[in-house]
Amino acid sequence: MVDKVFNTTFEVSLRVMLILAADEEPKTADTIAITDFITGYGKNFGISDENLHGDNSYGFSEFTARRSLVIKALRSLVLDGLVSVSEGKGGFRYVANETGIRYALSLKSGYAREYRKTVKSVISFISEKTERELISFVGRNSVGSLQLGGRNG
Repeated sequence: MVDKVFNTTFEVSLRVMLILAADEEPKTADTIAITDFITGYGKNFGISDENLHGDNSYGFSEFTARRSLVIKALRSLVLDGLVSVSEGKGGFRYVANETGIRYALSLKSGYAREYRKTVKSVISFISEKTERELISFVGRNSVGSLQLGGRNG
């Protein structure tokens, strides 16, 4: 039996580290989950030329499950000493510490390179939006994707 690797806390932890290393600004778990989701389906959101997680019109149904995995991943990363947490406006905020940044920079696969490139565009795209606006944006694109089988911005 092959061990499950995809959509595990470990896999999500790697992506969370890539997100946090790409931007020094502390982020809530929801913002991290939204960033990861948009990065994985960048083509559907008009951010990149391809979806890192494949073309899947039902991919948006993953968001709720992904948010739960991000919270588990953050808990693990804090316990492992790679991420620091503080309480701020709107709840807990997470940031990669020096050890975490070094770890994220050690990830050298082709996927990690593509993810880094796309996540920078996503961070720029979402930087002026509130969490509420982002959740609404994901929701609108989710409905559009399911109805049209593609991008709806």
